[in-house]
Amino acid sequence: MVHEFSDLVEKVGSDVSTLSIGDNIAAESVVWCGTCQPCRSGYPNQCRHVELMGLSIDGALAEFVAVSERCCWKINELANRYSEKDVFDIGALIEPVGCAYNGLFVAGGEFKPGATAVIYGVGPIGLGAVALARVAGAGKIIAFDVIDQRVDTARRLGADYSFNINSLNGYSPAEKVMELTKGRGADVQVEAAGAAPKIIPEMERALSAQGKIIYLGRAATSTPVHLDTLVSGAGSIIGARGHSGCGIFPYIIELIASDKLHLEGMITTTYSSDEILTAIENSMDRRNGKILVRMND
Repeated sequence: MVHEFSDLVEKVGSDVSTLSIGDNIAAESVVWCGTCQPCRSGYPNQCRHVELMGLSIDGALAEFVAVSERCCWKINELANRYSEKDVFDIGALIEPVGCAYNGLFVAGGEFKPGATAVIYGVGPIGLGAVALARVAGAGKIIAFDVIDQRVDTARRLGADYSFNINSLNGYSPAEKVMELTKGRGADVQVEAAGAAPKIIPEMERALSAQGKIIYLGRAATSTPVHLDTLVSGAGSIIGARGHSGCGIFPYIIELIASDKLHLEGMITTTYSSDEILTAIENSMDRRNGKILVRMND
């Protein structure tokens, strides 16, 4: 278990050249082969033989974890902004924020400063999308969730408007977006809720001309899509998975180190290593933003 983590390098292999004992690192959890066609074409997140730390291979819920050098990114420079303990806290946020970065700026092809961004589902990835949209110059950021605590966290991370979908006083999310944009619709909308059958139709009804829907969440069932909406409005739906490649981790690290990107508000609860079971149980209610377990506490 655990694929969103940062750590201290305790030992390196004989062929390692970019890391040293004592380095602080954040780790990519997408382990790609490097030899299949998608990898060799520059799409490691679509690797045909991909392994996912904490899912298909061992994760970081342990005293030690072995990680490939190419998956590790040094975060030593974050010590200029944060205490030693906080460096690792912030480092553990880079993975989920990386997924949002991939969706917004790599797969999604960026958006213009001043654009309206709407994020559905503000767990760690959705909150990362809120924070990144703010630092990238979105003119208006609207966030939706079904849990009040997450709605409040999104507002602290930079959302201009943040709503509980179940408390819209008769409005649908699409109607609220159209009201706030004076009928223009949203330029970019992120589905990070994992509830596509309910959310995608709302996104379609509130999509601006040439607007984009970035699909990051995963749903177990298929979703009906009114394709004519995309044709007549020149819109698009873009799927994005993972955070590897395209300089994603180093760009996020630079944004944090330069005091441009502030992620600490994502962390809503921390636990010590002897509280792991409690942390897992409490994560099931999905009320938190980012839950952290400090393995050395």
